[in-house]
Amino acid sequence: MPDAAPEGVVAGRRMQAVMTERRIAEGRTPLYGLFFAWREYASAHGGRGPDTLADLDAKRYAQLVKMLDGYFLVPGVPIAPAGRPPLRPASVLAVELRPFVDDGKHWVLTNDGRVERQPVDPDLLARHGLKLTFVQPKGAAPGAAGPVRHRVFALLRDPGAPAATLTLTDRATGSRTQVRWSLAGAQAGGPALLAEWARARAITWAPLAGRAPILQAWTARTGDLYGAVPAGAPPGAMREPPRTTDVFGILGGRAALRETLQLELLPGRRSPRRFRWPRSGASR
Repeated sequence: MPDAAPEGVVAGRRMQAVMTERRIAEGRTPLYGLFFAWREYASAHGGRGPDTLADLDAKRYAQLVKMLDGYFLVPGVPIAPAGRPPLRPASVLAVELRPFVDDGKHWVLTNDGRVERQPVDPDLLARHGLKLTFVQPKGAAPGAAGPVRHRVFALLRDPGAPAATLTLTDRATGSRTQVRWSLAGAQAGGPALLAEWARARAITWAPLAGRAPILQAWTARTGDLYGAVPAGAPPGAMREPPRTTDVFGILGGRAALRETLQLELLPGRRSPRRFRWPRSGASR
């Protein structure tokens, strides 16, 4: 179970690629809101856009202005009113100044409403005295910020066992390392350690528990048995879905079928959720 890792340290190359794509995509979100604010301003100022963010309505666009920290507005760019064809050729309204990666592109908003990742225009940067900075510099590998400390939880079933051998697999490279774990002097753990072990097990089960009633039932009792909150379980994995009955279910036999199969979770005695036990006499 990993301890808190530095930002950017993720498990495996695929996850690194997914997280990078997600962070890059986040850069376009503020520009969509800016286009509508820009067009509203221009409609009241002869079709001419604002010179700076300070020209926008501070009360109405306060949140948007905060989101646009790290973007540059090209001053006074004209824009067509709503309902009119966009001006041609399109002109740049705003550019991203702090892209997530240094790949030669950044997000650009044009006065026809398009938001695209375009190659950096050195002339535009020089004309306005701009400089780009990057969250992740070129050549920096995600996940290379340093080692991530892990803790290993296990149950000792044979008190006489002298040692155990663990096989550690690096998901990024596929390499394997065997580690010998000495069990000499092992002592029973306290309630806090047992709760941590139960929580780690619940996290491991979480991807499988979505539609597995037996795993949902075991995970639901984690708090009762071990005092551990099963963090990491998928939302709704331990909740019984709401049951409703309608006339089509009654006439079509669906309600009777659901009652006959009795596909319900088995709750703990102190479970905070309500479960329905099978009615006496129903076939299983």
